[in-house]
Amino acid sequence: MSKKPLIPQNTKLLLEHYLQPLGRSTPTDILLITHYVYISRLLCYNRVRVDIGDRKIFPNLYAIYFAQSGAGKDRTGGLLEAAYANVRSIQTGLCDKHIDDIEQTNERYLSEQVDDGKGGKKNKFTAPQKQRYLDKHEPRSIVEVSGNGTIEGLESARIEMERAGFGSTHFSISEFVDFISSGNPTKIEAINFIKELYEEGNSLAKATKGEKHSKPVNGVPCTMLAYSSKEGIEDSQEAERTLKALVGRGFARRCIISLPDKHSYNILSPQKKQAARREAKEVLPMVRSMIDEIYQETRPYPEAGEYKTMTMTQEAEYLHLQYEEEVVEEAVNNPKKLSENECSELADRHGRAVRLSACVAIYEHPKSLVITVDDYKNAMSMIEYFATQFLKATKTQKILKSEQLYNFILNTQDKEIITKTNIYKQGIGPSGNSNQAKWLDGITEELKDFCEEQGKELHILKGKGRLVHYRIEDYIKPVAPVVEVVEADMTHKVGLSFSYQKVKAPYKNYKPVECKFSSLAGNLMKGAAYAPAFFEGGYRNGENATRHGNLWILDIDNGTTIAETKEKLKDYMALIITTRSHGKKKGDRFRVLIPSPTDFDIKHGWKRAMEKMMEHIGMAGMADPAASSDTARFYYASPKDAEVWYSEGKRLLDWKPFDVEAPVSTYQEQNTYIPTEGVVPKNAKPEAVFIDKSKKRYTWAELEYLTEGETLPVHCIFPEKHENGDRTPSAFVARHKGGSLMMNCSGCGELAFNK
Repeated sequence: MSKKPLIPQNTKLLLEHYLQPLGRSTPTDILLITHYVYISRLLCYNRVRVDIGDRKIFPNLYAIYFAQSGAGKDRTGGLLEAAYANVRSIQTGLCDKHIDDIEQTNERYLSEQVDDGKGGKKNKFTAPQKQRYLDKHEPRSIVEVSGNGTIEGLESARIEMERAGFGSTHFSISEFVDFISSGNPTKIEAINFIKELYEEGNSLAKATKGEKHSKPVNGVPCTMLAYSSKEGIEDSQEAERTLKALVGRGFARRCIISLPDKHSYNILSPQKKQAARREAKEVLPMVRSMIDEIYQETRPYPEAGEYKTMTMTQEAEYLHLQYEEEVVEEAVNNPKKLSENECSELADRHGRAVRLSACVAIYEHPKSLVITVDDYKNAMSMIEYFATQFLKATKTQKILKSEQLYNFILNTQDKEIITKTNIYKQGIGPSGNSNQAKWLDGITEELKDFCEEQGKELHILKGKGRLVHYRIEDYIKPVAPVVEVVEADMTHKVGLSFSYQKVKAPYKNYKPVECKFSSLAGNLMKGAAYAPAFFEGGYRNGENATRHGNLWILDIDNGTTIAETKEKLKDYMALIITTRSHGKKKGDRFRVLIPSPTDFDIKHGWKRAMEKMMEHIGMAGMADPAASSDTARFYYASPKDAEVWYSEGKRLLDWKPFDVEAPVSTYQEQNTYIPTEGVVPKNAKPEAVFIDKSKKRYTWAELEYLTEGETLPVHCIFPEKHENGDRTPSAFVARHKGGSLMMNCSGCGELAFNK
């Protein structure tokens, strides 16, 4: 049985003379994809575009390659990176020069002097003015390659590239399936962001560090080279979910995706490996010389507004239009035979072909900057070959597990509550308790995506104890609260209660105090504790709270940094003050106080109002959740040497837009378990030991002094229940109405009783 050629015949010279000697035991697909993506990086970094029809496009390539472990994916990248060593050195020098030029310009501007009116000179700018100028104009780092980090960091580098007039971003990851299967929403957000950069290198306005206002970045292209182990996609359960997520987010249309045949692997003996290494050393200088020539021929002159443009011969452009007509027609006429992802891949083969043809042309004849018909035929043949690989890599069962799960929940949820046990009994997932739990956690994101495609929304509702159940509802677009702008100055009056009772968890002698907002910081460093509510008789508990003051108070224990919080609150009247535990092991510990125009009169739940408010200012999940749910919460006074920051904003944050009733599902249940006399509850923890913020340890017996309404802040004894990884989450011990002592953690929802 004859084997079809792995790649088009006209790439044979390139492979045999240059690429295969660099990676003799590596599949030819890897060598070819990596080679052309690296050329694509070089062209995009120099902002070379292809003139086609009435538009100009970047020749940026996205590629994902699946291969078994040890196939040489990382080694190939390392070898080609060595071939680009000279180019990388030049690029680094240009980046350094760009940053030096800006810094020197800033320095000259900020060192200007003016007459002081006494015959002398003085500095034109004050120190705060200089700092504000630098915050806005200081150059950012230009880092091309990314595989981790935040979108904000990536966008920050892109902003500097737009200003410099050169540079592109390159996303590189060696285990792509693991990356998108982690369930980390930040990673999926990064993938979606990279997907949107494919067409024109444009991104929508995004907030970045150091920028007062978010703004779009235009004309900074992105390339991508992602490898993943073949074993990862051969997992019968996991592969369906990860590949569905992969191609379903638009990568079917944008990516060259390859899964090599077994005979594409060239396994060498130890003797041949040694000979191959010698050959690679001989070939590397030749490849490096060719890359250097390409770079010199495509270097831009951004200061003169001159960028290189590649054109297509009339024959090549005609072939491209013909190819476009063929693939689009096939995609349109075969929707029943092909899956949605297959149609998407087919419909834009011509787009990937023209991008790849630019990389082929610049390598074959760098001086002409013209794509010939042979260049386009070569690229078109490779795209056709990789299309067959795409089908192999993404072939899944006819009905996805997520679709089966969706149909089961939707058809059953009105007859009974759908729990994990109900789902496991359907046999959709694997057998074995541990495998089932892992499978369900893994498929949840895919199920959410599938629901979204159907105009539905997946709800995971909390029941009694640890019970959760699933329900699918029609998607209702959330309406953002309308927050009117109310402004004031630092004389705005704020009210809260102060206690001078020097005991653990002060609960009496709370006296109401009203002061100007400008005087608030000084008051927060006096006495023993303070609370945002006012209490009858000065005795602090929920029932004695006669009214609430007009201060939002957020307690931040390692949820974010002071610098990030300042940026989020710059437009609001706000105060940041550090606490006694600030800087000890876990970083920034501080409180945020934001005044409201009037005293709070919240009817629909203090916790919900706090959550909606924090979403509004971009601080969702960053504050201690216990403080967000307790209207009678107290806070220890800050130390005398606390760090204090008042924002320059004048906006007050009214409470009324956030006092909204939560949507209630028929099946939603609350954890309202109350221990009955003589019955030991399931969550009784008689041997529990609690640790407060000063690391003092308590047994239940040592907390018997607590009366109803008193609380002691402690660390939750169930840290494994907290998804944010906090090993010392906040909770409190109190006297339950039934008489027992209990620990309550609003973060994870767990209760624990002493008996």
